[in-house]
Amino acid sequence: MSKKALFKTIIIAVVLAVLVGLGFILGKNNADNSQNNQAVGENSVYSNVFDLRKDFNIKLAEHVALTSEAMRVSYDEHDSSIAVIDELDKNSQQLAGIIGEFYGDEAEASFLKLWQDQVTFFINYTVSAKNNDTEGKEQALSDLENYSREAAEFLAGLNSNLSADSLKPLLTEHRDLMITSINEYMEAKYVEALDKESKAYEQAGKVADAISDGIVKQFPDEFNE
Repeated sequence: MSKKALFKTIIIAVVLAVLVGLGFILGKNNADNSQNNQAVGENSVYSNVFDLRKDFNIKLAEHVALTSEAMRVSYDEHDSSIAVIDELDKNSQQLAGIIGEFYGDEAEASFLKLWQDQVTFFINYTVSAKNNDTEGKEQALSDLENYSREAAEFLAGLNSNLSADSLKPLLTEHRDLMITSINEYMEAKYVEALDKESKAYEQAGKVADAISDGIVKQFPDEFNE
């Protein structure tokens, strides 16, 4: 088995372990608190606080996995690149759907555009790096920095319980872990790349919890903990 094949096998194992572990932990919390949680409003798909947190955590973990894979297959010019990017866009739409559940169609569309732009910037960075395009890499990093600011301000604008000053560092940390991981992959430092991606899964949980907790505080009547 080649190093790249082994790397992909390990990645799949890590992703499954993260998602299974997350499902167990959040599912247990859900069960333990089921007697203290009433159903939310008829127009919501969420039955309680833990469903919201679980959805955000799982979808953001999937975002890390799919974005990482999209960057790798783009760098390798693999035939699966279109399929991976299509699946990643489905994930982006699902994340936007959670925002739309609470803030409406316009907010959902705006969030989706921001999120899709972020993915595009990650791919732009990877392709530029492959082509030794220093200017392209710098532009992609600048675009990602602007995205972190705009996304943080957008979410804070929806919810006064969220602070742009607190969210931006989390989004920037996400960017740095993803960029470092693909850099190490391109240098065939697969162990190091895997370590950064593993850290990105953990870090995504911070983002998910921050947004989820802000929503719960903003809509206390929707959730009865």
